[in-house]
Amino acid sequence: MKINETDLTPILKKCRALVSHFKSSSTAAEKLRNMQQMGATELKLKKDVSTRWNSCLLVLERLNHSQQQFLLCHMHPRA
Repeated sequence: MKINETDLTPILKKCRALVSHFKSSSTAAEKLRNMQQMGATELKLKKDVSTRWNSCLLVLERLNHSQQQFLLCHMHPRA
């Protein structure tokens, strides 16, 4: 299966919005940090940079690795 850039554009847009939310909200960032501390690793979210060819990949890898913590943050909004 071949994936082109237009297939990824909506996904990357949502990922950027998610990262921006957690980077701009200290409450959300603290909640994510708390959820990550319950797990094995605590990773900072990365924002992609147009001048770095692999930055989109790093964003997607970090989000994928922290997927469980994002779900917990969403399920427990007051935690």
